Amino acid sequence: MMRNNYSIKSLIQKGENLKIEFKNNFGKETIMSVVAFSNTKGGLVLVGVDDMGDIVGLDIGRETLQNWINEIKVKTNPAVIVETKVEIIENKKIVLIEVDEFPVKPVAFQGRYYKRVKNSNHQMDVNEVVNSYLKTFNLSWDSYIYPGYKLSDIDSKKVNKFINEVKTAGRFNVGDRQKDVLKKLKFINNNKPTGASLLLFAKEPLMYNIHIGRFKTPSVIIDDKQICDTLFEATEKTMKFIKNYIKVAFEFNGEVKRREIFEYPIVAIREAVLNAIVHRDYTVQGDIQIKIFDDKITIYNPGQLFNLSIEDLKRDDYQSQLRNILIAEAFYLTKNIEKYGSGLIRIRKEVEKYKNISFSIEEKTGGMLITFKTTPKTTPKTTPKTTPKTTPKTTPKKSIEIKFKILELINRNKKISKTEIGNKLGLTAVGVRYHIRKMTKDKVIKWVGSPRNGYWKIEKGKMNEDQI
Repeated sequence: MMRNNYSIKSLIQKGENLKIEFKNNFGKETIMSVVAFSNTKGGLVLVGVDDMGDIVGLDIGRETLQNWINEIKVKTNPAVIVETKVEIIENKKIVLIEVDEFPVKPVAFQGRYYKRVKNSNHQMDVNEVVNSYLKTFNLSWDSYIYPGYKLSDIDSKKVNKFINEVKTAGRFNVGDRQKDVLKKLKFINNNKPTGASLLLFAKEPLMYNIHIGRFKTPSVIIDDKQICDTLFEATEKTMKFIKNYIKVAFEFNGEVKRREIFEYPIVAIREAVLNAIVHRDYTVQGDIQIKIFDDKITIYNPGQLFNLSIEDLKRDDYQSQLRNILIAEAFYLTKNIEKYGSGLIRIRKEVEKYKNISFSIEEKTGGMLITFKTTPKTTPKTTPKTTPKTTPKTTPKKSIEIKFKILELINRNKKISKTEIGNKLGLTAVGVRYHIRKMTKDKVIKWVGSPRNGYWKIEKGKMNEDQI
C-alpha cells in the first residue's frame, strides 16, 4: 500500500534499512534492489532520492513508469510485477516502487540472486540459493537422498532406540516396523537413505565433527576432543565432556540422595548444543567448535543464519525457520527439543536464574557464536596465609568420590567408626580425619551424642569443588 507524503518524508528521514532503499535514478541497481526485496521480506525503492536522503527529483514522461515496470518484468526470473507511484515532495518528483515478497524464491536478475541484509543488497551464494528454493516448496537439504549410500548403511539398533524414545515421548504413533517408520517420517526415499537418516542412524557416521576443548587461554589447551558420531550420540558425548569441565555443587536432602548444581545453567548449555547440532548448515565445511574457558563457554556453529537475523533471535516472538526439517522433527519427537523456535527463549529463561551468568549471541566469520560468561562472585578479602598446608592432597574428582563413599557407609551404619571407614575405603587414619573434618565443617555430616554412644547424621547442605 502506497504511503502519503507525510509518511514518505518520515521514512526518508530514517534512512535506508532492511525495507527501504534510495536511488538517484532508475537503472540496473534499482532492479537489483527489487530482486533483493523479492527474495527477503519485500520493501520500497524510492527513486529520485540520493544515498544521503536528499530529494534530487526526476524528469518523468508519460511512458516512464510503464517502461520501468516492463524492464523489471523482462529482466527478472521469475518475472516480478511491481507497483509504482509518482509523489511530489519539496516541488520535486520521486517514484515509489513497492515490492512484495515473492512467493516462489529465489528471484534472479541477469542470472544472479540477491537478498536484503540490513540496509544493503548482497549476492546470494550457491547454498543460499538452494536453501531458498527448498524453503519455498517446504523441503530441506536433509530430505534428499544422500548419494552413494544404501539402506544397509543404517544401524538398526539406533533406529530401534529412536522408535522406543518416540513411543515413550508420546508425540507420534510410529508403529514397530523399522522400514515403515523410516518411510512415514520421510527418512528414506525410494528405498534409499536421506541425509537426515544417515546423520541420525548411520553405522559409520558422516564426517560432521564437533570439536570441543578445555582452554586455559586461547593458546593454552588443557584437553581437546573431536566428536564424530550420529547426532543423538554426539549430543550426549558433547554434554558429558562439558559437564566434566565445569564446576558442580551437590545439595543433600538429609539422606544420601543429592542434587547437582552446575556452575552454568546446564539446561541452557544443552539447548545451545542442540541448537548448533539441529540447525547447523550441513552443506558447508567446518566443525561445530565448543571452547570451555575459566570464565566462559563459547559455542560456534558454522553457516549463516537461515532466513533470520541476530535481531530476530534476540526477540521472544521470532518465527522459527527450519533449515533441517527432518532432523528437527526427530529431535522434537524424542522430546530433546520442546517446540520449534523455543530454544533461545528457554536459554534466556534459564540464564536469568543465574545472577552471575550472562548470555550473548552474534554472527562471526560466517557462522553464529553463542557465549555464556561468568561474572566473578565478590568475596570478603582475607589475609594471605603463608604457612604451608600439611593436609593430604587429592584431586577434586577423587575427593568427591571418597566423600560420597563415606556418606554411603554412614547411611548403612550410622554408628560406623572412623577406623572402620578407613579399613573399608583403604584410607589412612590421617586421610579419614581429613575428610570427616572437612565434611563436618561444610555441614554435610555431624556426630550426634557422646563419643561412645553417639551416631552420624547426614545434614542438608551443599558440597562443591571449592569445599574440597
